[in-house]
Amino acid sequence: MEQLRTVEFSRCIFSDEDQIVRTELDTFVDASEEACAAVCFIRNVYGDHRVIVRFIKAVTKLAPLKTVSVCKLELNAGLLGARLARFVESSLTRKIAARRFWTDSSTVRNWVRALSGDYQIYVSNRIGEIQTLTDPSEWRFVSGVLNPADAATRSQLGDRAIPAWWLDGPPFLYQEETAWPQDLPWTMEKAEMRGARAHLSDVVAETIVPFDWKTVKIAAGDVPTLIRLENDYLDLVRRCQRETYPEEISRLERGKAIRPTSTLQPLTPFLDRALYPVLDKEMNGQRNPSEEILRTLLFEVSGLLNSRPLTYVSSDADDIRPLTPNDFLNRPQLRIYRRESSLEPCHGTTTGTFNGWLTASGSCGMEHSYSP
Repeated sequence: MEQLRTVEFSRCIFSDEDQIVRTELDTFVDASEEACAAVCFIRNVYGDHRVIVRFIKAVTKLAPLKTVSVCKLELNAGLLGARLARFVESSLTRKIAARRFWTDSSTVRNWVRALSGDYQIYVSNRIGEIQTLTDPSEWRFVSGVLNPADAATRSQLGDRAIPAWWLDGPPFLYQEETAWPQDLPWTMEKAEMRGARAHLSDVVAETIVPFDWKTVKIAAGDVPTLIRLENDYLDLVRRCQRETYPEEISRLERGKAIRPTSTLQPLTPFLDRALYPVLDKEMNGQRNPSEEILRTLLFEVSGLLNSRPLTYVSSDADDIRPLTPNDFLNRPQLRIYRRESSLEPCHGTTTGTFNGWLTASGSCGMEHSYSP
C-alpha cells in the first residue's frame, strides 16, 4: 500500500494524436493458483517512428475454491482477456489497427487454435467463446518473465516493487516486431479431449447398408396399401427413417432423449414398439382382431395421442411443461355462482356480466364441479 503513494502514470492515451499513424491493442493474460488476470495496453506508432505504450485497464479474478488445474485457470485468464479487449475496443473512439493476445501457456494457445468440439465441456465452452471474441491468429506466446499480467496473479510481491512495465508495458513493445518474442509452432493439444463414443460405430454400420430407392415402384392401386403401411411398405418407412435419422433412433432405442439440436425435437418422437407387432403376434397375421385386443390397442393409441404436446417443447427441464390433450380432457369444470344479493359485486365488473360476488372478507365466491 505504501508503494501506491508513489505510483504515477499519464492519463492521456493518445498524446499528439494528429501524428499517430497506427494504434494497436495488446492484451496480456496469466493465471496462478491464487488468481487470474488480464491487462490491456495501447501501442501508438507515430510518423517519426516513435512508439508510446499506455496502460488502459486491468482485471483480476480469484481462483475458485474448488481445485482446478493450472491449464484451466490459464484458459479462464484467456477468456478474461478476450472479454476485456472487447470492452476496451468498444469504449475507444479511435480505430484499432491490430490486436494481439499474449499468454505464457502453450496449452491455452494450442486450445484456442483447435476445434472446440474436440474437448470436454468445461474447456469446449471457454474455447468457443474465445474464438467468438477473437481470431486464433491473434494469439501469441510470451515467456512468463516478460508477461506483465503475472504481477496481478500474486497476492504478495514480497520485497519487490511494483514492476515498471505494469504501467509502461513490457520493453519489447517499444521495439520493432522482428525483435519480439518468437512465437511457438502450433501443435494438437491432447489434454481434456473428449473420449471416443463406441455407439457411433453401430449407427454408421446401419447407414452404409446399400439400398437403391429407384427400384421402389408405387402404382396407383398400391396407395391404399401404402397408407395402411401393409405388406413391404412398413419396412420401407422404417428403412427411410433409419437412413434419415440414425442417431435419433439409436438414442431412443437405448432409452435416451434425442439431442436438443435435432430437427425432430419439436415433434417429441417415440418408438412404436406395440401396435403392429401385437397384431401380428396375437392374431397370426389376421386382420380381424378380437374386441379385447382392438380395445386394448385403441386405448394405447388414444393414450399416445393425448399425451403428445400441443405447444413447443423446450430442452430446458426448468421450463413450463407443454400442454397436451389430456390437460383439456381431464380438466375440472370451474363454476362461478352468485351469492346473496346483499353482497357487493366483484371489483371491476357490472351486474349481469359476471356471476362472482365479493364476500365480506373480499374473496370471490367460486366452487369446483367435476363432470361425471
